[in-house]
Amino acid sequence: MWNLLGLVLLLGAICVGCEALRPTPAQSRVEDAWAACQHEGRIPNQIKLTRIETDGRYWISGDTGTFGFRDTQTCMQEKFRTSPQ
Repeated sequence: MWNLLGLVLLLGAICVGCEALRPTPAQSRVEDAWAACQHEGRIPNQIKLTRIETDGRYWISGDTGTFGFRDTQTCMQEKFRTSPQ
């Protein structure tokens, strides 16, 4: 009886854990904006998207200092303005 209860609780925890691995809508919005800017060629190759928080804050890094950061941020902001929240 206790083994069955333990198994049910374990499976429930695994299902909740899997749900937590899905990106939030805010993270998906950042990923979509990033992909659109890359597709348009507006993000230099040396700029990398390194982290996206669950609330949509994101971090970028560059191999050559801050070259390309302004263009990247401008494009991302344009995409955010035109995409639904």
